[in-house]
Amino acid sequence: SSQRAWVMKNGIIINHTMVSTGREGYGTPAGRYVITDKHTSHVSTLYHVAMPWFMRLNCGAIGLHSGYVTGRPASHGCIRLPRDMAETIYQHAPVGARVTIMH
Repeated sequence: SSQRAWVMKNGIIINHTMVSTGREGYGTPAGRYVITDKHTSHVSTLYHVAMPWFMRLNCGAIGLHSGYVTGRPASHGCIRLPRDMAETIYQHAPVGARVTIMH
């Protein structure tokens, strides 16, 4: 709900950023996830839009990716990150990394 993300390593916050999560009707579901696959140049098969630095969560339809960040809910359920942060997380978070989404 704060439209913020924190990157933690060994329980310590090492980075943070603004994000845009799912807008009304497309809310990003809270829960515990793992990154199940990663694609540097993913294109949504549902919305036909580029989703650079895509990190899929729990083999599902949502993930983290680079996109336009407003600091308000604006996506169709994914978590949009600023490009530099998406690329940094992509490079350092392996498949299997844990992601917690809280409201």
